[in-house]
Amino acid sequence: GVRMLTANPDSVVGGRYLLRDDPSWLEKYWILTSPRRTATQTSLLGGCIFIPKEIFQNIGGFDEHLNAGEDSDLTERLKKEHVNIEIDRSLDVVHLGYPSRVRPFIARQLWHSSDYINGLPHTLRDKTFLLTLAFMAGVTGLLGSLIFLPAAKLTLTVSAFLVFISPAILSAKRIIRTGAKGKRLFDYISIYLVDWLYLIGRALGILSGIKNRLSFRSDAKVGRR
Repeated sequence: GVRMLTANPDSVVGGRYLLRDDPSWLEKYWILTSPRRTATQTSLLGGCIFIPKEIFQNIGGFDEHLNAGEDSDLTERLKKEHVNIEIDRSLDVVHLGYPSRVRPFIARQLWHSSDYINGLPHTLRDKTFLLTLAFMAGVTGLLGSLIFLPAAKLTLTVSAFLVFISPAILSAKRIIRTGAKGKRLFDYISIYLVDWLYLIGRALGILSGIKNRLSFRSDAKVGRR
């Protein structure tokens, strides 16, 4: 990494995250890569970034107000300043931070999406955020139809469609992006189930962000009084 920066002092370089040799079921079907293969990537990852000190300081460093996604935010700001970013396989690292159980996986997605609300209106350009909103609308409509409006067949149908199609869209996107085609039926079902868990965690993160925003406003009003 240092040699790359020496040769290109106006660039920022980074690597990719690889799976361990014996990944868990959850890791395997979330990352969709083998230890020797990674998907095409254009964003820097926090565990393997090499950046000149001057560029880092001029760009303002990491945004310390963010709970998560500071590496993606840094990447976006660098691109806006037309700083060259290179992702090189020689800088790949084995990432041991992927959750291997359901509960930590959902908690991780909750954490990653906790800043969605604070990032509005910029967040509205995030396709994953919009997909999560569709999933949440489906769940809300489905529960409402089942509890309060059992005769509302149209609402029930549309809501069920959103609940089931949202993770399917995410799965299709990941399969195409990673080239993970030609798998067994069990593999596709597993990928779909993982994306269900993913959207559940992201939805909880959005709700957490709304709760924190309302609490902040409430505390501010009390402070002004």
